[in-house]
Amino acid sequence: MGKIVVVGRASGRGGEKAERTFRDALESSLPDDWTVFCNVDFLENRRAQEGEADFLCVHRTEGMLLIECKGKGVARGPDGRWYRDEGASSSPMRDDPMKQAQRTIKGLRSELEARCAAIYPGRAFPFVTGHAVAFPRTRKQVVNWPLTWADELVFDCDDLVKIGERVVEALRFWKKASSSNRRPLAPDEYGAFCRRVFQSVFHLAPCTGADMELDRQRLVKLSEEQRRWITGFLGSPRLNVAGSAGTGKTVLAVEAACQLAERGYRTLLLCYTRALANHLYTSVRAQSQSKRNPWVTSFHGLCRYGANLLESGFQAPAEEDGAEERRDFWRTEAPLLLLDAVSQGKVSGFDAIVVDEGQDFTQGWWEVIEELFTDKESARLFVFYDPGQAIFERQSRIPEAPTFNLSINFRNTQAVAELLQRLTPEGTPPVKPHPDAPVGLHPQFKQQGSKKKLVAQLDDEISKLLRGGVRPEDIVLLTPHSRQHSSVAEVDRIAGIPLLDLRLRAPGALTHATISAFKGLEAEVVFLFDIKPDDPRSDDAALYVAASRARARLYVFTRDGQPLG
Repeated sequence: MGKIVVVGRASGRGGEKAERTFRDALESSLPDDWTVFCNVDFLENRRAQEGEADFLCVHRTEGMLLIECKGKGVARGPDGRWYRDEGASSSPMRDDPMKQAQRTIKGLRSELEARCAAIYPGRAFPFVTGHAVAFPRTRKQVVNWPLTWADELVFDCDDLVKIGERVVEALRFWKKASSSNRRPLAPDEYGAFCRRVFQSVFHLAPCTGADMELDRQRLVKLSEEQRRWITGFLGSPRLNVAGSAGTGKTVLAVEAACQLAERGYRTLLLCYTRALANHLYTSVRAQSQSKRNPWVTSFHGLCRYGANLLESGFQAPAEEDGAEERRDFWRTEAPLLLLDAVSQGKVSGFDAIVVDEGQDFTQGWWEVIEELFTDKESARLFVFYDPGQAIFERQSRIPEAPTFNLSINFRNTQAVAELLQRLTPEGTPPVKPHPDAPVGLHPQFKQQGSKKKLVAQLDDEISKLLRGGVRPEDIVLLTPHSRQHSSVAEVDRIAGIPLLDLRLRAPGALTHATISAFKGLEAEVVFLFDIKPDDPRSDDAALYVAASRARARLYVFTRDGQPLG
């Protein structure tokens, strides 16, 4: 007895009784190694055409026969048009039933070939395919039917008792025109093919990646709300904009620089870290619609540029010169070289300067920045800063100017923003989550054990995220110290995905960065670990900076597994 599988629902048309009669005949006549799929709906993507197969009889070696079943008789008039013969009346048909079956099997086969290629790459389609028409409630008249019909392909009421033989006969008819080198599927392959193509379980479960994308889109809309504010700010020649992490200082800084450049000001957009400068440059290119764009660089990038223009030449300290000597050079000597280049006219002046992460600049740098203006009387200086993120141990005071305090978190989900409220250092303006921001999931806190255990934990959590549709490039691992001094020093892959340093950040890879290097940047998912209470680079300010980098998900590994703050 053949296996009958009802894939879709019956069409509900007048032929339902005939279909039921024909299905019973197939079930009782076909051997056990046949599978009959009833009411198969499909979409032929090539033509964007819907199709329906009344019956699809499938055998591993014999092939695949589509049967179009008609409830009552059919007739072709002298004009060549087809009608359903309903006794006292008749209704027009769209097409010749045999041509309808032919069109259906061609469309279905093209879709099945694509599915089979995905399951068994490089393998030819393993089934002979053909079509036939069944009239289980009528008796055929061979003399008058169309020349395009063949006796092997038409089943009537007399064929029901031997329909198993007739199906084989029809497929052997089509086998005459098929390729002789077709290799059938093995029994287990055939079973897997039927299950995955016709009987596949389809379930759309909530997807982490999709949830995060929806949250990201909502946060982007909030960022657009921020951009509208900046037009009012630009009426002031000098302005300081203070705000905690997540309040949108960088978004506003980019918008301010772009608008100033569009108004004809020779504009410089400045920051401290190289990674943030790269991000700012990308943001300007993506956002600006004008041919006039601000010049974007880090402060030390500008120092290097100016020093290279001096006739005396320029050579930065080498690695072997020691960390202290290199730090002193870039903090004090490099700015003086830039000042020399400005005084000699090597570096052209600016009409407007926008500084992001201004708390990272030393007092002496501000004096150099003032010398960069073409006309100090008409100069425009906008400084965006967060006193709570001053993690580079510098004594700096932002230049005096009217100050605007940002008080709403636009970057993070409400769950992450609530944690930041507890971590915000004293003296930093209080910030509340935006009421329209996505709620998100609460940060997860886990106990960090040995390096081996930590890597296993990271592998497990990141694997879950990847299975949930999160992209590897949206995941960043942060530690207080460089990678070679971290728990992932000897780890090249996590969850099978490459782990790259920040300077090599790329699509399809996870990223590792230090907290200080990633300051000013953000990621959908942040893993923070290697936190030690007695480590200055793990102090409250550093943890505040690190946690605020996570837009949507935050995982924190601590010695005791207890929440921060």
